Amino acid sequence: MTKTKTAALAAVLALASMGAGADDKKPAAAPAMSAEQQAMMEAWARMSEIRAEHKQLKFFEGNWTSATKMWMDPKAPPQESTGTMNVAPMYDGRYLVFRQEGEFNGAKFEGQGYLGFENLKNQFFSTWIDSMSTGFWLAYGTYDTAKKTYTFHGSMPDR
Repeated sequence: MTKTKTAALAAVLALASMGAGADDKKPAAAPAMSAEQQAMMEAWARMSEIRAEHKQLKFFEGNWTSATKMWMDPKAPPQESTGTMNVAPMYDGRYLVFRQEGEFNGAKFEGQGYLGFENLKNQFFSTWIDSMSTGFWLAYGTYDTAKKTYTFHGSMPDR
């Protein structure tokens, strides 16, 4: 046995022997939670709920053909590219992961993003990273049920 394994085994045996021969008293009950701790637990329960907003994201699951338009200058026409995208659910539908492949400005392009709904902020969010940058995009958004449209606002440093 190596020294590391021997030391680890000795520690386990020492801990196990601490309870040996002790009287059979039950462990003390955990102290009652403070009001602040209780509020934190309630917030955590709200955060973990799968709500209708999460369920509506199921629409995006599957394989897609992508068409991207990116404006480098709002007065100029957009740069356009196409590709393919796979969208898969994560953690019981709380999030979606997007994996895209294609071409942009004549170069091979890969990207990955996440889409979800944050219960406590009551907002959708989207993230994005790709093979053409080391930057990270984060945006928050809303869904307009009348227009059936998601609108996100975010930014990513480019210099």
